[in-house]
Amino acid sequence: MAGLIFDTNILIDFLRGIELARVLIDTTPDRAISMISWMEVLCGAGPDRDAATRNF
Repeated sequence: MAGLIFDTNILIDFLRGIELARVLIDTTPDRAISMISWMEVLCGAGPDRDAATRNF
């Protein structure tokens, strides 16, 4: 499979533990996210999840 740029909804599903999102991300060799998606995920994480989200 060629590389993919993952949108915010896939990242959120991954962080929520949705298995399909985990498999999709884990099996894509050349994966990336946009800076906008990164900021959307960080803004939506909340202070209690900030460290875990940044580690992701």
